[in-house]
Amino acid sequence: MNIPSELFLALRYIRPQKNANSIITLLALIGVLLGVTVLIVVLSIMTGLREDREKELYSYGVHAQISSADSSVKYIENIDQTMEKITKAGGRCAPVINGHGIVHLTRGTKSFDYQPIMGVDSSIKGTFLDVSGSIARGTYSLGDKGIIISNSMARAYRLNLGSKLTLHSPSKLKEMISQRGAASEKVYLPEEYFVTGIYSIHQSRLPQHYIFMDLDDAADFTGIPWGTANYIYTYVDKPVEIETFKAELTTEITDSKIETWRDLNKDLLGILDVEKIVMSILLCIVVLVAAFSITNTLITVVIQKTREIGVLKSIGLTSGAVMRIFLLQGAIVGFTGALLGNVFGISVLMWRNELLNFMVKVVTAVTGNNNFSLLNNMPATIVFSDLLFISVITILLCTLGAVIPAWRASKLDPAKALRYE
Repeated sequence: MNIPSELFLALRYIRPQKNANSIITLLALIGVLLGVTVLIVVLSIMTGLREDREKELYSYGVHAQISSADSSVKYIENIDQTMEKITKAGGRCAPVINGHGIVHLTRGTKSFDYQPIMGVDSSIKGTFLDVSGSIARGTYSLGDKGIIISNSMARAYRLNLGSKLTLHSPSKLKEMISQRGAASEKVYLPEEYFVTGIYSIHQSRLPQHYIFMDLDDAADFTGIPWGTANYIYTYVDKPVEIETFKAELTTEITDSKIETWRDLNKDLLGILDVEKIVMSILLCIVVLVAAFSITNTLITVVIQKTREIGVLKSIGLTSGAVMRIFLLQGAIVGFTGALLGNVFGISVLMWRNELLNFMVKVVTAVTGNNNFSLLNNMPATIVFSDLLFISVITILLCTLGAVIPAWRASKLDPAKALRYE
C-alpha cells in the first residue's frame, strides 16, 4: 500500500521503541485519553441532569402561558376566542386567575398572612393544578364562596371543613388607599370564604401551596371583570417542541403575550448552559496539558533526529514536508487519544451507576460513614455533537502542540546538521 512519505515517516518516528521517548509519548497519549474520557463523562452527565431538570419544569408546570400584551391591562378580555385558537393549534388550555390574598387571622400570634390564590374552572382537570385526586378531606367543590386549601394551611390556620376564612384583596386595598381623602361611596370589606375541601400537598404536583377558588369568585376578589382571566395556561403533547407550537400560535394570536416554559425559566436554564460551557473549558485544559507533553516529546525527537532530518533535506525533502511530518505525529497522538477516550468514556457512562455504587461502598468501608446513599440511576445523555466537538478539539490541540518542534525541524540547515552530527 502506497502512503505519503510524510505519513510514513511520522508513523515511523512515533512507533514504540526501547527508549525514553516511547515512554513520554505513551504518557502523553494516556493524558489525552484521560482528558477526553473525563470530558465525555462530565458533559454527558451534565446534559442528562439538564434534561431531567427540563422534564421536571414541564411536568410540574405550565407548558405555555398566555397573558395580555399590554402591561397596563391585567387581564385577557377575549379568552373564548383565544382559547379557540389555542385548541385549533393543537394545545389544551385553561383560563386562570393567579394572584395573592392576605389571610386575616383571628387566632395565633400573627394577625395577617400572605398566600397565593388560584381561580380555576373545570378546564383545569388533568393539569398540574388539578388537586381533585389529592383531596384528603371534604370534596372538590368550588363556587358560592367555597375554597380548597392545603393540609399545611389547615393546620397552620386551625381550619376544618366548613371553617370561615377571611381574605383581603391587595388590589382593592391599594385602590382604597389611593382614594383616601377623596369623596367616594365605595366601602371596602374583606371577603369571607368557606373551606369545602383540604388537599394533600404531598400527593399533588403543585410547586407551592395555593388557595383554590372558583374563577368568578377570583374575578370578584381581584377586581377584574367576569368572563376574563389574567392568564391562559396551555399544555401540549410534546413540550420539548414547544417553540414550534409557539411559532404557529404567534401567527394566530397577535394581541397577547406568549411565554413558553423555557421563557418562564430562562434564568435557570441559562445558568445550566453557563455551567456546561465553563466545565467544558476547564476540562479542555486537561487535554491542553497533554498537548504540552506532546510538544516536549517532539522537541526531544527533533534533537535526536537532527542527523536524519539533515539527510532527508539534503536529498530533496522540503521544509514544508519536514514540518508536516511532525504535525502529523501530533495529529496521530490526538486522534488515537480521542478514539480511545471515546471508547473509555462511553464505557464508563454505561457502567456509571455500578462504578459510583462501588466507590460509595469503598468510601463507606474506609471512613465508616454510612450516610452515603447508593445511586440507582445517575442521569446521563450521550450527544453525538458533544463527542464530535471533543474529538475535534483534542486533535486540534495536539496538532497545535506539535507546531513549535515542527517549525524548529523545518528550519534545520542540512549542512550544519550533518557537520555537527
